[in-house]
Amino acid sequence: FNKTKMFFDVADNMDEAAIVERVKKISDYKKFYVGRNLLLDGVAIRAASNDPAKFAAAVKKVIENTELPVILCSFNPAVLKAGLEVAKGKNPLLYAANKDNWKEVGELALEYNVPVVVSAFNDLDGLKTLAKTFAEAGIKDIVLDPGTYPTGKGLKDTFTNFLKIRRAGIMGDTEIAYPIMAMPLTAWMAGIA
Repeated sequence: FNKTKMFFDVADNMDEAAIVERVKKISDYKKFYVGRNLLLDGVAIRAASNDPAKFAAAVKKVIENTELPVILCSFNPAVLKAGLEVAKGKNPLLYAANKDNWKEVGELALEYNVPVVVSAFNDLDGLKTLAKTFAEAGIKDIVLDPGTYPTGKGLKDTFTNFLKIRRAGIMGDTEIAYPIMAMPLTAWMAGIA
């Protein structure tokens, strides 16, 4: 059993003071619930600007203001590399490798020896192929993102995909037996959160 980890985001297009304020709130968050304190487990840093320098500055500001783990979020390998340079020694999770950038992101994961998310929205065959390719390349710390859809048929697909991945792992399919990530950010993007 692995406890669910909850990360809250900051975006690199926020001003510096807003980043620091949000990171402090994330770090200090505590909610008493059913006999225990719930805490946030880390900070996801989104490259909303798609600018390597701006992203690196945001990563630097976050890691200066918290000891929590971080996720570096971009599909642009140049942006991820800029963040990795700043976060050396922090073992950030890279988000994410997909069918378009898998080679470059895989090389970054190997070069910096960091965990990586493989992402194939609503495509379990593609997700399995990415995970298998990364494992064969020597990347062992892999997280799966099968896509998270907040409404309608997409919500049903999300639930079904998560069940299929879990069942495959339980049934011994080691090629897809990795932790699963859900991103509620899609609910915000759809305007329902």
